[in-house]
Amino acid sequence: MTHPSGAAPRPAPPGDARLAVAEILRKEAEVAKQDARPLPRRYDYRPAMLMALVAMSASLWLPELPFVRGAQRHDLEVAERVASARLEVFLQAQRVTQYRINHGRLPAALADAGDVVDGVAYQRLTDDLFRLTLITRDGTLSFRSDDSPERFLGGGLKMLGIGGQR
Repeated sequence: MTHPSGAAPRPAPPGDARLAVAEILRKEAEVAKQDARPLPRRYDYRPAMLMALVAMSASLWLPELPFVRGAQRHDLEVAERVASARLEVFLQAQRVTQYRINHGRLPAALADAGDVVDGVAYQRLTDDLFRLTLITRDGTLSFRSDDSPERFLGGGLKMLGIGGQR
């Protein structure tokens, strides 16, 4: 191989070669040291993901626990019982009204109007006006023949699944 100046390259003295090799080895050792340094640690998302999963599971599971659901179900049961009792009283009132239409007068006794709902008391107030009363464990219901059916029944029909979605 020829030197760019046209002259043959001179061999390096043996001490220079050793220094060059030592320099190369030193630089490789520095690079290896840098490579051996631990990289900055990345954030581990697993604990956060686990907590999110636990929170979502709890939000789906907790409302199903009996002690949580019990209070809600009890309130619903009371409302359903009251709505059902109101409907029974109203249907009994419809039988009395139908009797009056058919016979031109109110019945002397509730049984004269047909089937009687257990516990319903009948009171004739005037020749055209009557009251039905039912005492339940949730309270006393009273319906007068001049009461508004919508006001007496309220949202009970929907709650019972009658005339619309529950």
